[in-house]
Amino acid sequence: MDDFSIDAHGNLWVLSKGRIKKYVNGELSTLYKLNAPITAIDNSVAEKTVPSENTSAEPQSVAQTGWVKNEDGSWSYKNLDGTNATGWINNNGNWYYLNNDGKMQTGWINDGTDWYYLNPSGEMKTGWHKDSNGKWYYLLESGKMAHDTVVNGYTIDSNGAWV
Repeated sequence: MDDFSIDAHGNLWVLSKGRIKKYVNGELSTLYKLNAPITAIDNSVAEKTVPSENTSAEPQSVAQTGWVKNEDGSWSYKNLDGTNATGWINNNGNWYYLNNDGKMQTGWINDGTDWYYLNPSGEMKTGWHKDSNGKWYYLLESGKMAHDTVVNGYTIDSNGAWV
């Protein structure tokens, strides 16, 4: 045995003497005979019915998870099932907002109820924020823009700006 792996379903896969085998009903059954040498196997090998031991193994396409840069330069977050995440996600303690197409947003966004500011790397900002026009805004711990209130003695108007 050169290497082995256990997939998400608890199946044992073995690489031995140029063959990929799966432990089925107490026996190792050859599913693929390889035409090129490999030294390791991982759980990205797809299970499928193979009519002959002489079938060549095809390169596997592994679903990418986490942050993915799209062809248009935007960023998306791929779930474990390969779908795009949408809405609010927390990644490594930072909040991000992904639109209905799964693309990460930056700048001012409105989620239908409240305004939030996402910095150029997409992270939700909290505390004081000075926009490109020189206006100051206060973003609550939840990220929501404060409005019609007083924060630490500073009056915030209905548009969320410090007056």
